[in-house]
Amino acid sequence: MNLIQQAFAHAVPKHIQRFPQGLRVLHAFQSLLYSRNATISRAVKRATHNFRGVLLDLGSGDGHFLFQLKNVRAHRVIALDRNADWMRFMEDYQARHGLLRHAEVEFHCADLDGDFLSHQTDVSLIFCFSVLPYVSDPGHVFARLAKIARPGAQLLLYTPVDFQTVLPLYRWMFKGFQHYESMQMRRALHSSDELTAIAKKHGFVLASSQKTYGFLGKIGHECWSISTMLLGADNPLWQALGAVSIPLTMPMTVLLGFLDRRLPIQHGNGWMAQFVLLAEPES
Repeated sequence: MNLIQQAFAHAVPKHIQRFPQGLRVLHAFQSLLYSRNATISRAVKRATHNFRGVLLDLGSGDGHFLFQLKNVRAHRVIALDRNADWMRFMEDYQARHGLLRHAEVEFHCADLDGDFLSHQTDVSLIFCFSVLPYVSDPGHVFARLAKIARPGAQLLLYTPVDFQTVLPLYRWMFKGFQHYESMQMRRALHSSDELTAIAKKHGFVLASSQKTYGFLGKIGHECWSISTMLLGADNPLWQALGAVSIPLTMPMTVLLGFLDRRLPIQHGNGWMAQFVLLAEPES
């Protein structure tokens, strides 16, 4: 598998296994091309300023946002993902290179459709970024989080909430080419209103939110996705076409994402939200 195919499969890239410090380069590349990461990073920075409690990174994967916690003085950080290879890699990275300076880090492999972290009751900050479309029941996830978090805990949630597309070529390729969503078995998208109602049922109230990926952001994302789907194909001709497209789609994606984040978005494909856990669920 090439690098893109490994990304679709959520595998630890071979070159990262050989050169673990290259993970920082990969994260920088992701931050440049995926507009949502800038929005999430700002929320993480605000939430972790002077943070001292127990933090849970749900769907931690390659640890993209754990690296932002290097100087955070949390009491404890829990990284959880269903991918055992990534959890082993990140645990080894922490042991060898010191992922976090001032906090104990635990790495757990668990399926979010199960009773994950049943021993926890003291979590006070939760990251849940791009996770909910890949679980069978978001209500179960909120229910589990309500059990393992203390009253007043914050939940930072980022998720796609719509699939409005712009480019016909992207729509056609999304149906016929392999990509991350198809290989990771994306189950369903829920609207921001649906997720707010589900969260409220389990005691989480919405404190703030914003939409992401407006019109320009959608175009940029779709252009870059066209390139990655071509590069991730098995046919060498498609791969060659994808390589040729990169000099065009990469700067276009960066520019359109930059502009999109500076414009008001009424109807976006993504949603960044902050919830707070009440002592008792609202009736």
